[in-house]
Amino acid sequence: MAVWAAAILCAVRALVRRDGRWWIAFGVVCGAGLLNKHLITLLMAGLLTGLLTVGPRRVLADRWVWCGAAVALLLALPTLVHQAAHGWPQLQMARALADRYGAANRTGFVPEHVLLLGLAQLPVWIAGLVGLFRRQAWRPVRALGVAYGVVVAIVLVSGGRQDYAAPVVIALYGAGCVPVAAWLARDRHPAVRVPVWSAASLSTAGIMVVTLPLLPLELAARTPIPRLNVAMREQIGWPAYVDQVAGVFRSLPPADRRRAVILTENYGEAAALDLFGRGLPPAYSGHVELYHLGKPPPGATIAVTVGMRPAELATVFRACSVKGRLADATRIRNLESGAPLMVCEGPRGPWARLWPRLRHLD
Repeated sequence: MAVWAAAILCAVRALVRRDGRWWIAFGVVCGAGLLNKHLITLLMAGLLTGLLTVGPRRVLADRWVWCGAAVALLLALPTLVHQAAHGWPQLQMARALADRYGAANRTGFVPEHVLLLGLAQLPVWIAGLVGLFRRQAWRPVRALGVAYGVVVAIVLVSGGRQDYAAPVVIALYGAGCVPVAAWLARDRHPAVRVPVWSAASLSTAGIMVVTLPLLPLELAARTPIPRLNVAMREQIGWPAYVDQVAGVFRSLPPADRRRAVILTENYGEAAALDLFGRGLPPAYSGHVELYHLGKPPPGATIAVTVGMRPAELATVFRACSVKGRLADATRIRNLESGAPLMVCEGPRGPWARLWPRLRHLD
């Protein structure tokens, strides 16, 4: 959000003030943003498409634009070199996520997009989008309206999450505040102003309650918030989960504990064990980048597994037994709820040969 907002600000100043030096700042922001997330390329593609279709096209002949592009490329070069040298893993990850979640993301895009941005705010950013295309004075930044459409189209086609497109609405919301504020300033009767301000305030408060950890878990569990906010569900229960994993590990005989490791299905489980799991062996996972951080040592012949599928484990171990399932004390279920805890032994070969079987991106 911060990177997109800064990039949009630089582009608006370059276009409105006709000061090409702001394209250098735009390039700096985008290049630095690429070191963090590649999603900023959606904004860059959308803005370029907007300039080509609705103008002002003369901007693309400005040497400052190309200097800004060179700066962005230079700053992003380390991550681009890394991606190219490793077979573009970010594209592999995007394909894996689209295969698993793409259909659901497309179906829920519109309602979730509106809900995240706030129902009361919807008229404001729609007014901004309309104003970008209808107001002659805003013609220099009309490309931002096209950019929004391009970003949404790319996210929908690729099966990405709706929040991938949310940052570009910053521009629309800022634009929409101008006509809305002017409309409210026209000596509106309190019967008009009060409901408008009340709706905006309540919507903002609602967004804060849904997206931020403001309510106690016991209270939040009795509300629709866990169903509306996937991230909220996945932020709870980790200390309790780690305690259960530790209980399974400590139930092993001392000789078995010395040759045991912990294998997890995903990086969330591995991170929780590293953070809260005092006295436990290191956690290993074949999930995305953790796969490259190392495999179990040669002497590891027993594994306590968390959330892994029996069919997957059968290709690696000769015997596995279920010792329990993850359960949180709250009434809020998340992706970890019910995940199996198993003890496996007898690797079917050296870890150098077995480890690739556990690699996965989804």
